[in-house]
Amino acid sequence: MRKITEITGRYCVDLWRSHVKPAFSADWDLLAIILLLSLALRIYFAFVFNGNLTLGFGQNYVLIAESGRIDALQAPLYPFFLRVLLFIFGSKGLTAVFVLQSIISSAGLLLVYFITSRLCGRRAGLIAAALGAIYPDFILYNLSATPGSLELFFILVIMASGISGIGHTASSVISSASLALCILLDPVMVFLLPGSIIAARKRLVFLLVLAGLIMPWALRNSFAEGRPVPVYDTAAYHVDVSKYSPNNLEGRWHTIRRIYNNASLITGKSWGMTDDPGSGASRDSTYAAGYAFTFVMLFGFMGLARHYRKGHGRVVLPAVIYAVLLILFTVFLNRFRIPIEPLFVIYAGALAGGCKSGISPAADDSPDPHNQHDKTR
Repeated sequence: MRKITEITGRYCVDLWRSHVKPAFSADWDLLAIILLLSLALRIYFAFVFNGNLTLGFGQNYVLIAESGRIDALQAPLYPFFLRVLLFIFGSKGLTAVFVLQSIISSAGLLLVYFITSRLCGRRAGLIAAALGAIYPDFILYNLSATPGSLELFFILVIMASGISGIGHTASSVISSASLALCILLDPVMVFLLPGSIIAARKRLVFLLVLAGLIMPWALRNSFAEGRPVPVYDTAAYHVDVSKYSPNNLEGRWHTIRRIYNNASLITGKSWGMTDDPGSGASRDSTYAAGYAFTFVMLFGFMGLARHYRKGHGRVVLPAVIYAVLLILFTVFLNRFRIPIEPLFVIYAGALAGGCKSGISPAADDSPDPHNQHDKTR
């Protein structure tokens, strides 16, 4: 045990010196200002915001957390997260949830900077991080007892791990563990799996880690339902293939219409923030989030079209394939856009800051520096 601890400690120290510290040291002063701004905005709203943001989630996570009853349709991780904080902080539990989510959200800006600077250079990285600090959607996700904020953080971890340069095995383990956490936060995150497998450095390691982390919940639900359950009950995935059956009135045209309706939600200004349209704070936040999303989405698409290069696929593919699969095979909801929003912020930063001096992700295809026998390319 002592030997394992020593090896782990040396690995962490080496990782810090060789990868983490160099990635942020050049801009630590500006990053500190961005992080302080992000924390100030998020924590301020955590204490004063009184809207009812559901972000399109039908479940009342607070009631689920308080009852402790979770069925095969519901992801377990976020109710457990809520239950712990509500137990510790009592009547102030929701405020504590919002504050902790705000801190995690601000930490995610370091990942936004890291990803964008690796792809397109430090200037683009700083602009993307600053945009993420003030982007209303990223702020509002923290002000809701729903898992959107945590999903966003782990999605950024998946994107960052693919171009981190920490070694093929380590990056595959981190990416797989992050995806497992996303799936345990929201069933539809399973649609990130195909793109994440393509982007993974060592796919067998990726799949083994993922199976080890989500299999216990799949077995629990299978025993509870008395039948094999694919992690969750199939209804949890919002799958809809009825669009591919001919319609008596429209024939095959209804397939095109419904696929178009799904796709239009990615570019639409609407944003499902609240089930209570009479709440002033919720209504205003919905408008702010909708218009901000339109701005970031447009500039993100332009940045992606202009600056996408060979090697960017490890960042782009998980979210893009996720979106395509949901458009084709589900009833698309506004909250499903969460995994693609980081891409828009990253490439909006690239559009504003240029994309000339980034460290090519292709450079990370070298063998694992911590495993001389790693020959994965």
